[in-house]
Parts: sequence; C-alpha cells; structure tokens
Amino acid sequence: MPAAPPGPGRTAEQILADTARITDPALMRAVNCLPSPLRESVYHHYGWAGRDGGPATGVRGGTGRKGIAFTLLCAGIDGGPVERGLPAVVAGNLLMNVATLHDDIVDLEARRRGRPTVLAAYTTGHAIMAGDALLALAFSHLGEHPRCAACPPC
Repeated sequence: MPAAPPGPGRTAEQILADTARITDPALMRAVNCLPSPLRESVYHHYGWAGRDGGPATGVRGGTGRKGIAFTLLCAGIDGGPVERGLPAVVAGNLLMNVATLHDDIVDLEARRRGRPTVLAAYTTGHAIMAGDALLALAFSHLGEHPRCAACPPC
C-alpha cells in the first residue's frame, strides 16, 4: 500500500493482499509477546501455523480483513503513509479475534476457515485464555502507541 495509493488501477483483491503484507508482520510481532502455549494457539487461529507449530491448514487470516483495509486506507487518505494506522489496526484486529475465539466456544464451533477452531484443537479453557490474552494484548498495544497517527509503524 505505501507505494501505490488507492485508485482505479487497483482491485479489491490487490488492496486486501497489500493489507495482509503490511498488517500480518505487525500482528505477529504483537502476538509474539504471548507465552508459548498461547502464542501457538493464536498462530493456529490466524492460520500462520498449524496446531503446536505444525504446517498451517485452511484459509489464512483472521476476522475483519476488509475493516483492516478500510482503516489503513483512511489513515492514508491525506497522502500520508498508511502504516501510521497500524497501531489502531493491530489493536482492533486483536479485539475482533477475541470475540471470534469466544464466540466459537459459545457456539461450540469445531471448524473455522477450513481448520479446527482453537476450542477443537486445544481445550475450552485454552480457547478462553487465548481470547483473554488477545484482549489484554490489544489494550497493551494501544498503551504503547498512544498517538497512533504520529507514531512510527509497529
């Protein structure tokens, strides 16, 4: 996204692919702050790795890819770098995935995006703790980046 502003020459698929290239590393850096067992299950949830660090299955990504793209596009609407919106995007995405992890527990979902949910791959308690950890991580991330528009990229 930084090199190519939104315009008639870019498709929605290209914008979403650019968004993933920008946001996935920032999300991974945030998630890497979690202790190993929780980090592994969150990697599984996002499709970055399989259960216990094995090969990933299903469709990569987390909840809210279009919202992430929209937020980044808004951050660069004045011609500035879209990356300045990363802190808000990372925190927002973590929060959306708290809801997804906990919703899978409420609905007893066994699969999401073509792979077992954290609930099915691990345990109910583990899925609750993974969601709670993402909640704390989202607030911690925002605390580290109080001036989202002015701070450097995550």
